[in-house]
Amino acid sequence: AVLYYKRARYFYQTGAFKNAENDINKTLRLETSKNSYWLQSAQIHLELNQIDKALNDGLKAEQLGSKDPNLYILLAECNLEKNDKVAADN
Repeated sequence: AVLYYKRARYFYQTGAFKNAENDINKTLRLETSKNSYWLQSAQIHLELNQIDKALNDGLKAEQLGSKDPNLYILLAECNLEKNDKVAADN
């Protein structure tokens, strides 16, 4: 799972978001308990404009204990995209 995750991060950083999505999906099939994997998945889905998937994955990362500031930025962006200004303000 770690190698797929690292490759997904590489693809994400280079803008190859569909390739990143393929690898993060493989990662999550092998390992579902790491919040960093869910956060990366959320970031990839946000870039692909898959807002509901990004929001769900971000919430999963939070549920698993992520305290990464980027998570809260991502959740706010997702809620703004969904025009849910009340949730974005929380």
